[in-house]
Amino acid sequence: MRNHNLRQCWCLVITFILSAQPLAKAQSRQSRVEERRETNHKIRCTIQVEDREWTPLLPAMVRGEIENLTEGPLEIRVQPILYLSSKTSSAERDRYWAPVDLFQDGPLAIDKRPFGQNGEGVAIKAIPIKLTFNNKGKAIDFRIDARHVPWEREISSIWPSRGLFAAVEPGSYDLRLVLETDSGDSESAKAEVVIRASTSPDQKVLQELFPSAPQKAKNGDCFRGFTPRMSIYTVVEKCGRPDEEVGSGIYIFVYHLQDGATVVIGTPDLSRIDHVAYTDASGKTTSLLPGK
Repeated sequence: MRNHNLRQCWCLVITFILSAQPLAKAQSRQSRVEERRETNHKIRCTIQVEDREWTPLLPAMVRGEIENLTEGPLEIRVQPILYLSSKTSSAERDRYWAPVDLFQDGPLAIDKRPFGQNGEGVAIKAIPIKLTFNNKGKAIDFRIDARHVPWEREISSIWPSRGLFAAVEPGSYDLRLVLETDSGDSESAKAEVVIRASTSPDQKVLQELFPSAPQKAKNGDCFRGFTPRMSIYTVVEKCGRPDEEVGSGIYIFVYHLQDGATVVIGTPDLSRIDHVAYTDASGKTTSLLPGK
């Protein structure tokens, strides 16, 4: 397993030191990326992503759980890290990491201390999170937005400090969560995500039209029960923001759903919907609007 072994060492922020250090010393600090660690068999972590495509304007939600695998109560300290590994490149520069506080939806807390003869550097140590399980089989749920934690390349010698879309190049990635502990690591299975660096003009328009829309519906059931008297704003309040607007002369909003289906909604002036067409994953189209 490749990680930064936060438990055993201080991470040296050597922005002001590197120019005065031999290259070999700088590289030795990065070699921890290659270190392999034992597996922790006391806990198990799993993750899921709520939306496979991550864009700057929309939440990049990751949810999961940590389960107690022992025969009784358990108290354990963990240092959670999210990792992104490119699916199209094996280069170290295409691997990223982000220490995360799973229960505060933000970065993992750290302890900073001056480093060097004149205090020209900073030593950083992560502060672990304590997990308490009362019984065997108990699990703790979490939900975080990957945009809310700082990221950096794994090979970098500095602590993560950049936003997700500033640090990570666009592309397809495997996301995983690693929980470092004193007795080894617990690693989740991989979840595939696609990083989109910029937002299309259509998405910006939709963001402005529906700024407070909830999470988009996952299937077509949400779109049943609407009537022509209802506005597109009513639809969005219930089913979330559409993915596209493709109309010419009238508004035509398109939803691409998680189950492979598509919903197309037409409205001449936003105040009333004219049609709601549902196309399932096999290509069969039906109307969800009464009398249409």
